[in-house]
Amino acid sequence: MRNSEFLIRVTRMINIRCEKQKIDPQLVEPALVKGAIPILSYPSAAVCLTLNCILPGVGTIVSGFLVLCCYNCYTPVGCPRWAQDCDFLDRLGCTLINTIVGLAQLGLTFNLI
Repeated sequence: MRNSEFLIRVTRMINIRCEKQKIDPQLVEPALVKGAIPILSYPSAAVCLTLNCILPGVGTIVSGFLVLCCYNCYTPVGCPRWAQDCDFLDRLGCTLINTIVGLAQLGLTFNLI
């Protein structure tokens, strides 16, 4: 499989469109941690759910890094929910928060066992 075919499949999986779209105002959440939960496509959310069921925290970390995958395309898929528009710093902050929360979930899981 060539790299271009792989990229086409990945962009279809995470539902990338290259049109400028805003987040629905009902989805906007000003709270820091709750607003860092990204809007994901159904396949991406299913992968993150499965990973979280197998090893808690890993799906949260992956969802944070999926935010960076959609940076060049202006879509609500992969955007944090702090505001209707987001930029690179919003996405980077979302990735950082989801990584910290995911590591906390992972650490808590191993401390309880």
